[in-house]
Amino acid sequence: MQPAGWAFAVFYALLATAVVVTIVHVTRRSRGLRGTSATTGSMYGWSWLVAFTVVGLVLGALGRADTDPAVMGIVSTALPCLVVGTLYMAGAATYRDWSWFALGAWIAVMAGIGAMTGMPSIYLVMSVAGGGGLLVGAFACHVAGRRGRGRP
Repeated sequence: MQPAGWAFAVFYALLATAVVVTIVHVTRRSRGLRGTSATTGSMYGWSWLVAFTVVGLVLGALGRADTDPAVMGIVSTALPCLVVGTLYMAGAATYRDWSWFALGAWIAVMAGIGAMTGMPSIYLVMSVAGGGGLLVGAFACHVAGRRGRGRP
């Protein structure tokens, strides 16, 4: 059973909104950076684009290979989440930030657990535990920032 057309429209509208919000946020936060900090930030930012371009290519190849829909569902959910978790952990190592590392590890572990639960349970695991972890991380960062211990 295929989702309704409106579901895809909502998904892509939210995805486009997330991209725009991220670009605006990063542009504002990186204004004035020069030298090594600017280079490090650029390399880290480009790694996201490269990684997700490759994820798209791998998923496209699996689709053309007539991969079983259950396998495709697991891979298309777990692989991007694994990339996110890994890049968060790499960013944590670069910027020496344990909260990023914990969040990246959480997302990566949830991707593995979700994959082990199979279809359609992986969607529940990633939305509740994965997305919930991101919300908890955002809240903790906000609280730490207000107390003067986090990034402004």
